[in-house]
Amino acid sequence: MPKIKNQDDIDVSRFSYDPDTGVVTWLDGQCKGKAVGTKTERGYLAATIQGKGVLVHRLAWRIHYGKWPEQIIDHKDGVKDRNVLDNMRLATDQQNKWNIGKPVTNTTGFKGVTFDAKRAKPWRAMIKQDGKTRHLGSYNTAEEAAAAYDRAANELHEDHAQTNRMQRVARPFVEKKVQNATGKIGVTRAMVRGLELFQASITDDGKRRYLGRYLTKEDAAMAYDRAAWPKEIAYTGTTWASERRRYNEPFWALARLGFDEADFPVPVRV
Repeated sequence: MPKIKNQDDIDVSRFSYDPDTGVVTWLDGQCKGKAVGTKTERGYLAATIQGKGVLVHRLAWRIHYGKWPEQIIDHKDGVKDRNVLDNMRLATDQQNKWNIGKPVTNTTGFKGVTFDAKRAKPWRAMIKQDGKTRHLGSYNTAEEAAAAYDRAANELHEDHAQTNRMQRVARPFVEKKVQNATGKIGVTRAMVRGLELFQASITDDGKRRYLGRYLTKEDAAMAYDRAAWPKEIAYTGTTWASERRRYNEPFWALARLGFDEADFPVPVRV
């Protein structure tokens, strides 16, 4: 294929995009059938197409909507290589910057929080709005300052807010393969009178609690997730309650304000 100078000249018919998985796939050439892109240092997927560097999430947008995005694409959950359609939205540069985690230079563990030992209340909260820093007060604990930042972020940045609570709740979802036969956390196979069922259980305080048997491993996994989800997202001083668990469905943890137990679908036991 000839090299190009402008992304508008990319032949998008050479690719397919699955909006549910976020994967863009080559349809021709030596890479036919393979996913497009490799992860960059900034966390995005990128590829060189006809001599032109392209970010995969922008290519996915072009394939799905028939035109290149006119603004920055913001990944709602902050995961820059998760290019499912529901996770992408157009945003201004400022909105995109709002929806980022704490900087690598942060030493307090909380976004928008600094420490000043000279103050009686050493933990200070602040937030940026329209290029200006807005001070939100001084607090006795880092957690109080983080909560003050979160309140201001939700008010000022609305849907583009990236709060400390979001970051803490989402942290358990590191992609790891589940090392068991079902591929689901807290789920095992159970043969009952020749019928294959899936049994869910969870360990609390060193004791295993039985959660029932289900017709599908997905239902059993949902039962585990319901049991694992904390009754409230509380900070203990070293970790948030939700960080003590791993879950089967990242959807639960990526919720902005957490979930009440009633928000979970109820699987049918057998």
